[in-house]
Formats: sequence, structure tokens, C-alpha cells
Amino acid sequence: MSAALVIEEIRRFLASEKAEVLCVKGRWGVGKTYAWRHYLDEARRDKTLHATKYSYVSLFGLNSLDDVRYAIFEGTVAPAKALTGPDIESVGDLLEKGKSLGRRARGWAQPVFSIFNAGGVGDMIARSAFLLVRNQLICIDDLERAGAGLSVRDLLGLVSFLKDQRQCQVVLLLNDEAIEGEDGEQFKRLLEKVVDTAVLFAPSPTEAAAIAVEGDDAVSNQLRSGVVTLGITNIRVIKKIERLAQQLAELLPDAHELVLSQGITACLLGGWAVYEPAQAPSLDFLRDYNSLLAAMQEREDGPDDEVVRWRDRLDAMPYGATDDFDTVIFDAAEAGYFDATRLRDEAGKLQGRIEREGRVNPLAMAWNRYREALTDDDEVVIDAIEQGARESLAITDSLNMNATIAFLREQGRNAQADEIVQAYVAAQPADRRYFEVRNHHFPADQPIDAVLAAAFAERLASIQDERDPKAVLLDIGHGRPWQDIDLDLIATVDADGYEAMFEGTEGPDLAVLVRIAQQISQQHFIDRPALQEAIVEALSRIATKSPLRARRLRQWGFTPPADG
Repeated sequence: MSAALVIEEIRRFLASEKAEVLCVKGRWGVGKTYAWRHYLDEARRDKTLHATKYSYVSLFGLNSLDDVRYAIFEGTVAPAKALTGPDIESVGDLLEKGKSLGRRARGWAQPVFSIFNAGGVGDMIARSAFLLVRNQLICIDDLERAGAGLSVRDLLGLVSFLKDQRQCQVVLLLNDEAIEGEDGEQFKRLLEKVVDTAVLFAPSPTEAAAIAVEGDDAVSNQLRSGVVTLGITNIRVIKKIERLAQQLAELLPDAHELVLSQGITACLLGGWAVYEPAQAPSLDFLRDYNSLLAAMQEREDGPDDEVVRWRDRLDAMPYGATDDFDTVIFDAAEAGYFDATRLRDEAGKLQGRIEREGRVNPLAMAWNRYREALTDDDEVVIDAIEQGARESLAITDSLNMNATIAFLREQGRNAQADEIVQAYVAAQPADRRYFEVRNHHFPADQPIDAVLAAAFAERLASIQDERDPKAVLLDIGHGRPWQDIDLDLIATVDADGYEAMFEGTEGPDLAVLVRIAQQISQQHFIDRPALQEAIVEALSRIATKSPLRARRLRQWGFTPPADG
């Protein structure tokens, strides 16, 4: 049964005056509870809901019929509170009714009260509570998670009693596949006797997207499209992805539409990988994915190969390769929260590239032609890719350019590949971090081209780091993780420089500076011994100038070697 038909059945049930039992079955996570709550609220707002009282009960952890009976009573609310559930006011009203019933019934109902377990409540209210449950709508969820003391037979007997004796409408939400063995067989037989209508809720990606994402803004529209493209049907997963995407939009209110669009795509992929790992590509796969390399991989590798399995859907998103902006979003999906400062920083860099370069990429267009047409001669295809690379030097990331260089070498165009390497390196801004090979995510099966690596190293050596070493140390001391480029800079300072730096600093920054300098040098004493030697020498000189200086330095963790 399609989700549309299930939804229509739920709507009919909600509007009906008839006491009956509806069973909505479906796998965990497909959104049974979400859909039920959604269409219950819709009926309330549209004034098509017949019931004037409603109770929701999850059987998770309940171990007896008494637990279920009291949970139904305790959860009873007016339709206006159907989504929020009971509160002090609603429970207070129920207890007052229970007291009243208890006083009226005290003389004749003791035999009836004896069937209830009053041990957990302790007075007449609890014993009389279930007598108030009648002529109402009841949702019983998580049947497959009921406690060991609650049998299927007894539970379905209670459901039948609620329908036949109390004129209640009851909806059962469950994953019948999780009820196995003898219980499963018994459940199926009894269910047929108790339930008036049973439906299977198994929405298609299009239906799941329409149910889970209701907005009409740009974020919602892209989310729905992406859910369909990826084939996600788990509504719980879609809602988590939606929350991630909405958080992204809130943190980047002024972002360029292309930045936001790329971010939503990363939320879809990263969220899917984290929230539904059995159905999605892994985060490690996404981080290493490169559409150009995927295009060159032969289909004969087989459908079980990860690249072959996922590339068509990733291309359809579209998704080319992971950059630093995507990485921030993947990390947020994995951690459960955004690093807002890092996100805004990477979004700003991406927006700057977009504003400078636009999104017309001749190399990408040439590769699209390679993937999407078979009519061009081989030399025409290779010429187009070579020319596209030459025209896209400033706007192509390192992974895609590296893949293109490898392709040209594979086609026997080594000289042209070498020319493109030099032109590509020359076209990049003078940013030392960019030319650190470790800052790029070259996959294991496509390492950086040797000529490109040499060109990166040569360009790196030619760029001077103009930052102030003291400012860098203080920045790290206030919480920023240090990187190799920071180590390269602070290692250029000798003992004289550090002595002047420490003595020229006053206020709270002094303690921060001394502590972080020691911490970094101690952690890198093997790979950068000269850095530790310079800092120890500078602090030792200062300590010998007076006993009070030495005492203050000891408070900040420094003991001169001669004193150790």
C-alpha cells in the first residue's frame, strides 16, 4: 500500500465516529509515529477530528496491564494538547475526576478496584482511574518493545475491551517484523481478530520527503530534492538532516546562495552517512570521493565496488569532491553540533572564491562531456580536457587537477601535464597552507603526482610567513589548535628572539605566552629539537637575572636545567 493510501486511511479513521482498531505497521524509523502525530494535528486544525479526548502510550518498558491501564488514563488530554502531552493541569483534572469517582463508587466498586495494582499509587485514585477511560482516541505505540511481563494476548485483549466495552478508537503503531518466534505467530493470529484495518507504512523517497519536510523555502526545497535523489525513506533520518540544514542556514544568514546550496548538499550526505550508516556511503568514503576519479573507474569493477555503487547518485546531487567547507559540515554531523567559528570562516573563504571566480568551470564541462557522450573522437575528448585544465587553473581544486594530470599522463601527454602543473601552481594565491601537501585529501589510490608535489614544495619554500610569531603563539594559547605552518614559523625564532618576546610582554598574556611556548616545544622536542633549545635557553637567561624572576617562571612551569 502506498503512503498516500495509508495517509488517507489515517485521515478517515480520525474523522470516524465508529469505535474501531487501526494497525499501522512499518519498519523502525520509517516515520509511523511522526506521520500519526502529523495527521492527528492536521485533523485537529481542520476540525475533522471526531474524538474529544486523546491518550498516547508507548509500551517501551511497561511490564503489566496495570501499567498500561494507568498510562492510558494518565496520558489522556484534550486534542489541543495531543502533541505536547499531559501537563500538571491536565493530570490535575484527571485526578479530580478520579477522586470524585472513587467517592461515589466506594460503597459498591471494591471488587472492581481489586483487579488493579494499587501498589505503585497507594490510594483510591489509581484504583478508579481506568474507569474514566471511555469514548476516546488512544494511540498505543512500540508494541514490539513491551516489557517481558506484558503478554501479546493480554495486551490485545485490552485493546479489544477498549473498543467493544469502552467505545474507544485505538490505533496500534508497531514493527511486526521485530516480533519473532512463537510470540510473532501468536501475535499475527490475534491481530487479525482484534484489528479492523491494518496498513503497511512504507513511504517512497518522494513520499517520505513530502511528509518529513514541509517548508517552502529554498532549504526545504533542496532537502526534498536531495532526499529523493539519494533514495532516503527513513523519516527519522530526514528530520535529523533537516535540523542540521536549518542550523546551517541560521549560522550563515547572509551566505551566497551557492554557498548555502553546497552546504545543504553536505548536510544531506554527511547526515545520511552518520544517521543511517547501513544504507549510506561512509564519511571516510565521502571525504575521499572525487568525481573525476570516479568517472575514470571502469564499470567492470562490479556493483559491489563503493565508487561504482555510489557515483551516479553523488553525481546527481551534484557532488564533485570534498573541500574544507564540506569537511566542517561532515564533522558537525558526526559530533552533533557545529563549530560556528570554523563554519563561518570556511564559508567566507568559499564565498570569496565564488565571487572572484564564478562557477563556470571549463574543465568540469569537459569532464561532463567525457561522461555523458560517446560520439566524440578520443583525441577530441583528450584535447577538450587538456584545454579545460588550462582555462580553469585558478578555479579547480587540487584533487580534480591532480586527477586530470594523471589522466593526461595516462594518455601519453606528459609534456602537456608538466606544463599544466607549473601553470596551476603559479595560478594559486601565496598561501603557505595551500602548498602543504598534508592539507589536501589525496586518496590512497590517486596520490599526488610527483611533479605536482615537487612544484608545491618549491612554491612553499618561496613564500615567506609574514605573521608575528608572538601573535601566533598567543592565538594558540587562547585555544586554537596549532598546525605545521605555525611550527615552521615559531621555529624561526632563536633564543635571543624569545628572550626579547618574553621580556617585552606584560599583563595576562605573559603567563599564556610562557606556558604555550613550553607546551609546544616539549611536544615537539623530537622533530623540532632546536625549538625547545631556543625556548629553554631564553627562559634560563631570564631566570638567572634574579631569584624573583626564577620564582615567577617556576609558577608557570619552567625550571632551569641547572636547578633540575
